[in-house]
Amino acid sequence: MGQMGSGYGFGGMMRSYGYVAPYVNTGTPLTITEAKTIAQNYVTSIGNPDLTVKQVEEYTNNFYVQINEANSGKGAFELLINKQTGSIYPEMGPNMMWNTKYGMIRSGILGGIYGTPATTLPVTAAQATSDAQTYLNTYVTGATSGDVTAFYGYYTIEILNGGTTCGMLSVNGYTGQVWFHTWHGTFIAELQVS
Repeated sequence: MGQMGSGYGFGGMMRSYGYVAPYVNTGTPLTITEAKTIAQNYVTSIGNPDLTVKQVEEYTNNFYVQINEANSGKGAFELLINKQTGSIYPEMGPNMMWNTKYGMIRSGILGGIYGTPATTLPVTAAQATSDAQTYLNTYVTGATSGDVTAFYGYYTIEILNGGTTCGMLSVNGYTGQVWFHTWHGTFIAELQVS
């Protein structure tokens, strides 16, 4: 019930958060402003002043949160917030498996198999956008690639339908592999924070 126990942690180490969200399931979903506050409190609790909440997006299934490094301007990692309980946790998929600085590849199970996190990737942002569009042409008729955010090891790309956000996918910065984010549901709103 709104609790995250031991497990995957950010900042280059495994750690136990024991984080209990300030909300319980009341049957009324959280607002995007409440989700922003939860995300900001979470980032503060990590104790890394270089991390900042960049944006919060509301979907039917969850809130998506993008965390950036203030000094580099680069994407650091991605979080999800349960809309009913306020529980906050690392986004599954590329965020955990491809993130070479903050993800499991760096700090957890896979133990840094890519070595030192690179600031530039073999697959450029332009190539990642092209790979994303090739995927969309095959699987999401009429959709186009939107904004691209570079993270350590991968890119997350907004998917547009008629110019309106309808989802997102990620592209591996080493292989060009595409990973569609199936867990969000339908896009509702976006809140730019920093």
